[in-house]
Amino acid sequence: RFEYIHTSGKSTWLSVSCRVIRDEAGEIEYVYTLIRNISRRKSNEDKLRFLLESTKILAITAEFRARLREKARLTVPVLADWCAIDILNDKENVERVAFVHADPQIANDMFGALERYPAEQDSPTSMRNIITEQKPVFIPDYPNDMITRTHGPQEYLDVLERLGTRSLMVVPIVSRGKGLGAITLAHAHSGRVFSKEDLDFFQEYCNHLGVLLDNARLYDELHERDKAKDIFLAALSHELRNPLAPIKS
Repeated sequence: RFEYIHTSGKSTWLSVSCRVIRDEAGEIEYVYTLIRNISRRKSNEDKLRFLLESTKILAITAEFRARLREKARLTVPVLADWCAIDILNDKENVERVAFVHADPQIANDMFGALERYPAEQDSPTSMRNIITEQKPVFIPDYPNDMITRTHGPQEYLDVLERLGTRSLMVVPIVSRGKGLGAITLAHAHSGRVFSKEDLDFFQEYCNHLGVLLDNARLYDELHERDKAKDIFLAALSHELRNPLAPIKS
């Protein structure tokens, strides 16, 4: 099997099998060739491999941001050409914890542009609104003029232009009815296009990420409570060792 790249840039996986028909003298007379489109099967195999690798990354620790970055790396380039993960932090602000691209320089430039020119938090199309409303964005055929219609500093628009997005989806990460974050996946230079099956797959996968984020936050809360308890017990123990000291003071 091999990958066929159309002149338009679209990728198709093909399976080729041949059968040779010989004459009575043993010479080759005919060759039957069967070519099958196995793009869907290849996609399912890639998704299964992705899930197996992703489950190896445990994240019920305070280092959940590092675990999310590892999970984002698994998507590129097998399932997407670039991937980003955003979460709502403790202050309920959108925080980008991962941006993975085949070109590290583009990834660094995107992070830098977002730090210098943060997106509007309350815009109807903002990442914050997508997360809180828990509504996925699915654009299988990304318009060529989308960037020209985007408002923002030229530096930020230049980075978007370099991304060369052709197909895009943003899937909210939800747990217990609350939006916790979102994963953004895009196809660009490969010419691939997301399908409804891809959207359904990542919606199911984001249920896993929702549990991950929820557990990480519960872990942080328990850690802070244990820390406060230890401080209280240490102070109480100190006072009980010398109960008259405060009175003399």
